[in-house]
Amino acid sequence: TFILPSLIFLWWTYGKNWQKSAKLIQLPSWINSLLGGLLLVVAFPFVQFIFSLNKKLPLPDWAIEQEELINTTIQHLLVVQSTPDLFFNLLTIAILPAIGEELLFRGIIQTNIEKGVKNPHLAIWLTALIFSFIHFQFQGFIPRVLLGAILGYLFVWSRNLWIPIIAHLIYNAS
Repeated sequence: TFILPSLIFLWWTYGKNWQKSAKLIQLPSWINSLLGGLLLVVAFPFVQFIFSLNKKLPLPDWAIEQEELINTTIQHLLVVQSTPDLFFNLLTIAILPAIGEELLFRGIIQTNIEKGVKNPHLAIWLTALIFSFIHFQFQGFIPRVLLGAILGYLFVWSRNLWIPIIAHLIYNAS
């Protein structure tokens, strides 16, 4: 959903320099990759606490129905009866979303907002709000904003899109 449109946009906009513009040229050091992934794993209990608070917010019936539909779909995806199922789940739940979402949200949206507003913090938080909204999971809206902000700060800190991709992958896989 996100990978192909993002790659087309980057290529169309930046031509041969699309990888440089998306900050994908240089592979990160293993220590920075580990630190990025570890940050999200360490943040997990706090994010879960915020999730429990977010779930207590009253929501309209249509939002609760949407949430239940998404949760049912996710539960069906998580059923693992064989090793190929596990690898398929890792591909669809961890690898592809990490690459696609980070290309779109940090590599394109956050980068362009930051160019426009000249304020990395504002760009990070606006992108995190868009990131959370696009998931259409309202009971997890606030924690997902926080996760999006962490990924955004990892991108600003490292200036390398591979760091938030790896962190996102580790978080989703765990």
